[in-house]
Amino acid sequence: MKKFKICGRCKRKLPNTKEYFHANNQSVDKLHYYCKKCRSKERTEWGRKNPDKVFKYWLNRRWKERKELIGRNSSDTQKEL
Repeated sequence: MKKFKICGRCKRKLPNTKEYFHANNQSVDKLHYYCKKCRSKERTEWGRKNPDKVFKYWLNRRWKERKELIGRNSSDTQKEL
């Protein structure tokens, strides 16, 4: 097994661990192609270019959380009865 991996974006040679690369089950070594710093920059850039998609994702996530919270609260009151 290789002990180092080269980031596909910044070309730095980094240890082949989850400390430096996110997990990716689709790759051979189970680690993402970009290091964590580059992946973070990539996600930030994407978010700035796609604010409508980020907002839509945020709304859907909040909606699901609220539905789950309401469901839990209603089942708690039914148990008390």
